[in-house]
Amino acid sequence: MTVFYYQSFNSNASKTRDAIAALSQSHARSTHDKMASGEILTARKRPAPDDGDASAPPKKVAKLASPTVHGAPPTTPIFGPPMRLFMEPAGAMNKGSLTVVQFQSLVQGKAREIHQDVIRAIGAPIDLGVFGEIDGNHPDWNFLKDHFGDLQHAVSTGKACNSFSVYDCAKLKAEIIGSGDGWIAVKKDWINIAFVHVPNAIAKDKARVQQFYRDINQAFMTKGKGWLDVVMGDTNQSSRGFTATAISEALDIPFANAGDSHEFTTADTHDNLFHGTNSNGKDVYDVAVYNTRSIECKKFDYISQAASSANSAVAFTDHMGMALSVSKRIPFV
Repeated sequence: MTVFYYQSFNSNASKTRDAIAALSQSHARSTHDKMASGEILTARKRPAPDDGDASAPPKKVAKLASPTVHGAPPTTPIFGPPMRLFMEPAGAMNKGSLTVVQFQSLVQGKAREIHQDVIRAIGAPIDLGVFGEIDGNHPDWNFLKDHFGDLQHAVSTGKACNSFSVYDCAKLKAEIIGSGDGWIAVKKDWINIAFVHVPNAIAKDKARVQQFYRDINQAFMTKGKGWLDVVMGDTNQSSRGFTATAISEALDIPFANAGDSHEFTTADTHDNLFHGTNSNGKDVYDVAVYNTRSIECKKFDYISQAASSANSAVAFTDHMGMALSVSKRIPFV
């Protein structure tokens, strides 16, 4: 069984690709304000007495902050109950609210929390984690090696928003197969996985999206690695199920969504239901799909955009993270 994690930051088109590129960007600010008001939520699993009218959505997202220990390996399970934190008021992530150092500290804490959230939700630690829209080669992101995993590879087409950083969390190297505009291909534990940020320019055009995935599949095939097994990332898809259908038709292989519910919870929030993974809470851009012939999907869960800040929480990005546990079918069917 292998556990993968992916989450996109909200970065701009800066060619310096420093931490400032991901600080208080517009979609992240919008996400925070909607989480603070409850607008990003669709319903509540069950009434919470301090949230007001039980028939209405909660006033704020309630984040569950898992315990972490600074200095311990980030993948070490930390026992203890999580703390329930509500979102800071709208405007808390506006420009100028945080310094670069404060933002880095926020991300540091989130990185450690991600590991604890995944261990609790999936039942195993992350083996390979990827962050989209940051270039881990930049010194501003060096701190992640102590709080998320060893940086194995980072690529960029030149802009922060077109970058990927691959972190080896299990100390077992993956094989980097190749990369291109909007994707990086990796082989890990016999699993061929592509992490994607499908360019907006093609995301709604099915024919161009299908060619996008054919190119990724060809990168594996050219190196004799076999067919594509898993795709995770920000697909910017036009509708739910679009990505699985497009890949299935493009490669003539059945692909399925790892998580496909109309409304869903996240591993790190309390009594909250969501309808979307992006800043408006309506669209499911962030998905994981898998080749049903070669992959057995074990578990899947979302991680919210919320990061702990003292005794409250803020949104550090606009996209939810995803944790996926899979194994390779042997023999393949």
